[in-house]
Amino acid sequence: MKLEVNTTYYDNLPQEHLVESLGVLPHWVRESHILGVDCMKSYLNDRYGYGLYEYKGKVKEDGTYQSEFEEDEDLHFIARMRTQLGMVYFYPYAMVAIPTDDGHFVTRMD
Repeated sequence: MKLEVNTTYYDNLPQEHLVESLGVLPHWVRESHILGVDCMKSYLNDRYGYGLYEYKGKVKEDGTYQSEFEEDEDLHFIARMRTQLGMVYFYPYAMVAIPTDDGHFVTRMD
């Protein structure tokens, strides 16, 4: 399982800085994959320990997050990871899109 950095959109920033900005989140996603969990949302909620607030909006086909509020700009993912449960997207502001059976659960884990 590889962390793919979005060098198309974030080509002006060093990749190591982008990866570092994600903190422990990619490690927890990798753990969930290694352990073979069947619900990544529950696993990440347990690891995080503060509860997960759901942000409405949607993850577009290209991985861009579109807020429910028209005045919010779309967020381009910093990096993504393909897991057995689907693609996980990491965004600025510690936001993450966790794959679910019916799409993605978008939350903030800072």
